[in-house]
Amino acid sequence: MATQQEETTAVRRALKAAGYNARVRHSTGTGSFWLKISIIGTWTDRDFRDHHYGIAYAIAQKAAGRENLHDDIQSDLFMVCINLNYTPRIPSPEEYAAMSREDLEAREYSLNRELCRLESYHSLQGDEYDRVNADLANTARALATAVPVEEPSEEVPEAAPAPEPEPEIPALKDSPEVPGPDAVEEPTEAPEETDEAADGSGYQPGSYADDVARREARLGRKVEKRAEWAESRQAKAEAANKRVHGLLDPIPLGQPILVGHHSEKRHRRTLEKADAAMSRAVEHHKMAEHHAHKSEACARALEKQYDPGFCYRRIEDGNRELRDAERRKARGCVVRVDEQIAQAKEKIAFWTARLNEVGGMSLSLDQIHKGDTIKTSWGSFEVVKVNKKTVTIRGWLRIPDMQYNLRLDDIKGILKRAEA
Repeated sequence: MATQQEETTAVRRALKAAGYNARVRHSTGTGSFWLKISIIGTWTDRDFRDHHYGIAYAIAQKAAGRENLHDDIQSDLFMVCINLNYTPRIPSPEEYAAMSREDLEAREYSLNRELCRLESYHSLQGDEYDRVNADLANTARALATAVPVEEPSEEVPEAAPAPEPEPEIPALKDSPEVPGPDAVEEPTEAPEETDEAADGSGYQPGSYADDVARREARLGRKVEKRAEWAESRQAKAEAANKRVHGLLDPIPLGQPILVGHHSEKRHRRTLEKADAAMSRAVEHHKMAEHHAHKSEACARALEKQYDPGFCYRRIEDGNRELRDAERRKARGCVVRVDEQIAQAKEKIAFWTARLNEVGGMSLSLDQIHKGDTIKTSWGSFEVVKVNKKTVTIRGWLRIPDMQYNLRLDDIKGILKRAEA
């Protein structure tokens, strides 16, 4: 059996002979990750990098003489930990021109997925985001000028004459439908609602106002349905509770089971039935409380849609999304930016109209001055400074010198004006 140093040297030489710039180190023992291989390369996409991972893995196994154990149960004893430190680059115009239309379409799909992944993590939107965006734009231009693949024309054979339809057999009138052996009874309670439309066609995206209306309608249906389920469960709990009293009331209080008496079996069966009925009553009561709480939560969420503070926060969210989209457009991003800008403007317009409909905010930052005492959900605080969008207060968390910034929707009113 080769030593660790011999295995490391053999793997390093084999990778070098295969053209890889690799650094090979051997860990202690023969457990998992017995080799640590770091490969530096310049590959343009993640799929090609995974391809090199498989090649390096096979080379390491063959050079170490452990390839015959790959399919064994103890395969974790010779796993290879490979760190692929690849430096992505944008292909040249000649490389784009040499790609086929199928390769360009696959590349565009892969880059779109990578761009969506980067957009979901704001901390990653840097050089890598700009590179993927530029690569996607070049790929789209190359795809627009690529020659489409001509599909071979196939002669369509003449259609065979359709067979004559068989005569229909009229159904017997007034014949009751008899359910088959595989018939399934309908559940007593309706299933949970899904995000599909009422007509079964599924969710069809539309304008932002339509999306909000659909969400509010769904909340309204949930309020009604959960309330019905709560009433049904409560009725079942009361019925099960009456069943318990009906079984136990004939038995005198404190009556023990008379072992060996003719009433022993009947007494035990009665207690078992009462215990099962009590378990059902408790379960139905718990589910009734669960559905009632869910109904109340949905009702609060529906009522919150018309709260001025909620509308104000949605407007601020729309402004932030609009700034982010305009910033990406200024950096040269061309994928879905115009759509995101339009969506953000539509969101701002909708919630601004809703805020005006409910009467607007009760306060504005122009009405608050330094030294005023304001009322919030966490108590009253003294205003230290009025900022562009927030108010700085003193005494946060009951610490006299601790300051904190509150938004306008956090302020409930002004208790005391500052002395002139």
